[in-house]
Amino acid sequence: MPLIFDLALFTAKPGRSRALDRYARAARLPPGSDEALMLEAMRQARFSIWRVERRHEAAGLIVFDILRETEARLVDENFEAHAQEGIAIGGRLSQPEDFAMTCGAFAPVTPDKVAEDPRFAIALYRAAIASGMMEQVAFA
Repeated sequence: MPLIFDLALFTAKPGRSRALDRYARAARLPPGSDEALMLEAMRQARFSIWRVERRHEAAGLIVFDILRETEARLVDENFEAHAQEGIAIGGRLSQPEDFAMTCGAFAPVTPDKVAEDPRFAIALYRAAIASGMMEQVAFA
């Protein structure tokens, strides 16, 4: 169920709005309030494949976004207690401050196994076509 809830909150069919965006319009939270800042961080959450690089010296973990090639400091007590360096997860992180938090669901992945799955190629090609990126490609 957490995987379904994640998709219901953070994604939408083309031409439809996401549940989080509809909530943000309806809630009318006071600008600058903790609630408004957290909601905006959730609306900006990034889905990626994150690899645990190392422990942060104060608290949390340093994770590497394999797709965007950036690092983030992840603060999640439960994940920190159980994660091993080098593990990769597919999931969403929100960044309300100078640290990131897990939001929604996440799942352990093995990037090379994911890349070998034909459904990955199909999803990637569909996304490239749907986003219009293929219009910029010329084949010779």
